[in-house]
This record gives sequence, C-alpha cells and structure tokens, in this order.
Amino acid sequence: MTTQVDLTKVSQRAKLLPRGNPYYMRLETGFFIGLRVSKSAESWVARRYCPQRQTNVTHSLGSFKDLPQAERYAAARTAAQEWFAQGAASAPRHSRTVSMAAAEYAEANPQQLHLERDVKRLIDADPIGGVRLGQLAPKQVETWVKRRTDLVRGNGKPAAISTLNREMTTLRSVLNYALAQKWVASDEPWKLALKPQKTSGGRREVYIAPQCRLALCDALPAEAKAFFTALRLTGLRPGALAALTVADYNPATRELTIPQDKAGAGRTFTLGKTAAAHFNAACKNKLPAAPLFANATGGHFDRFQWRDPLREAIAKLELDPRICAYSFRHSAITDMLTRGVDVLTVAKITGTSIAMIDKHYGHLVDAGSALEALA
Repeated sequence: MTTQVDLTKVSQRAKLLPRGNPYYMRLETGFFIGLRVSKSAESWVARRYCPQRQTNVTHSLGSFKDLPQAERYAAARTAAQEWFAQGAASAPRHSRTVSMAAAEYAEANPQQLHLERDVKRLIDADPIGGVRLGQLAPKQVETWVKRRTDLVRGNGKPAAISTLNREMTTLRSVLNYALAQKWVASDEPWKLALKPQKTSGGRREVYIAPQCRLALCDALPAEAKAFFTALRLTGLRPGALAALTVADYNPATRELTIPQDKAGAGRTFTLGKTAAAHFNAACKNKLPAAPLFANATGGHFDRFQWRDPLREAIAKLELDPRICAYSFRHSAITDMLTRGVDVLTVAKITGTSIAMIDKHYGHLVDAGSALEALA
C-alpha cells in the first residue's frame, strides 16, 4: 500500500526505512513526488496518472546527491513539475474514469491493507476501469458483477458469494468516494447492482472445537501457526489481526490497540496471560513498524497467504472443508459467551456491537443463570 509521508522535511525523510516501493507525497490531484529508499542510496521519482493508458506512469528524477539534504526536495519538485508539464494535465472532472477515482481512493486510504492491489485486480484490469464516471450506467456495473461471478478462480470453481461480496465492496467504496467528491451526480448506477448478496452463512457459522483448533494450528507452517494461534486466543477479525504492527501492542501492560477494523474506530483492550505470552514472543526483536504477525517474507499477511495453508491443514486432518479463518473468530466468540464472559466485554474484544452479538449469538447467552439470581 502506498504510504503518505511529508517529504519536504529532512527529519521525516531520515526516518524512512529501506523498501522496494517509493514513499509518495501528493502534490495535487493525480500528481505525486516520491522518494525511493534503499540501504545504500536514495532517489527521487515523479508519478502522474495517464488517462490514455488508464494507469499511473513514473519517471526517475535522480538522487540530487550533490545538493545538501535541505535543498533536495525543492530540486526534485522542480524537476517533477517540468516532467508533468511535458505530459497530459490531470483530466477534468467530466472525463474522470472509474480507475482514476479508484487510484485517488487508494491514496486517501493508506491504512487499508492491500487496497491498492485489489483496485488493480478488480478495476484497473477490467473494462469498467476505463468508463467515465459521468457515463457510468447500471448495465455496466451489472456486467462487471456478472464477470466477477462467472470468473473461474484458482480452485477451478466460481467465487463463493462471500468472496463476491468482498469484491463488490471494493468497487462500491470507490464509487461512493467519487460521489462524496461530487465527481458523479448520484449512486443510481450502482446502488442496486452492488447490493450485497445473501449467503447461507454456512462457512462463518462453522464451530471448531478447541482441540481441533489446536490441531489445526499445529499442522500449519511456523508463520501461519503464529497467526492462527493469535486468532484462536483473541477472536479478532483476520484482516484486523493481519494489519497490526509491533507498535500496536504494549508488553508492559498487555494492552492491544486495534487502530482500524470493520467497525471503523479503533479500540484498546487487555490480553489474557496466555495470549500476552504469545504476543510477547511475536514482537521480540522487531521494530515498531514491523508486522506483529509476519508472513514468510516478513510482510503483512493477506487473505490468500492465510487461506492456502489453512486449506492444506484442513485437508490433511480431514476436517470440515467449510472451515475458514473467520471460523476461528466465530468459535472464539461462541466459547467466550458459553463460558460466561459478559456480552459487553466480548463486544469490546472482538470489535462488534452488542446488537450484532445478540442477533447472531443471543441464543447462547445463559438466561437461566440470570433468572436464578432472582430466586
């Protein structure tokens, strides 16, 4: 995901860690200046959106190493603006495409893990990406949904409804962003076409017995085992857990902060001793910005990186094939409620509302014990 930083300040640039992708800062809509940082050097780049190619294009500006650090940004900005002037100016609002709106939405939401990749896969690589927002019609959105529905996935089958709903959420969020920016007059083109489809809920309602959860974790590779053990001990959403960094956990107080979740606002709660021991081990010898639970390459897990090893473990142990990562969350919530943890605490830990717990798990709350207290 592209990270927004203040490249104008030498002190901020000095804190940037080496990585493959440049650190970008927006100059104006559609135009960016970036700094690529490696272990031995740094170089400046410019980036703009090209409506003809319907993608971002970049241009190397050089290192400006002969200039003092305090003067390099100004020199790089001047060089970037000269390059911008040679290309097409940013598209006027009436010709803005879905892909252009998607790129700006991704830039405005750097906290959403893998959003940039999903935009490229679902929008930029699809004909809908080239459609002008002012000309977007319900039929075009419906056709996009049909293409995603009919697409044969890696397992040789069409996508599950839950997968399709996640993909529709990406496009719907982009178009709602365009509506909020007044790049499109109304949501009529997608309001009905992108309405979430109803699912049977079978996968998410699968309960995994505690001993089976342990066996599943033990059958996973080391990195996936650490990730799913954390799911088992907390009941967090898989995506929220994957996005955590070492800085989000305080070993001294056992407090875990979830900066961003499905519900939006962050929350902080205290881990139990067993979970804290697991989290302490996970953050040992890591920098604050590092993923708390890293994949095999040291980055944040994505849904494919946690899905595939889990499927292999399920097949190896001959367990219910409907089990998915979310099943760990469902099972943890079920166990907390059936073991007498109060609903308010469960809601705070898992980041869901009391109303949603009552809707999906209300039948598990022990009303008998409460009534017995009145006797």
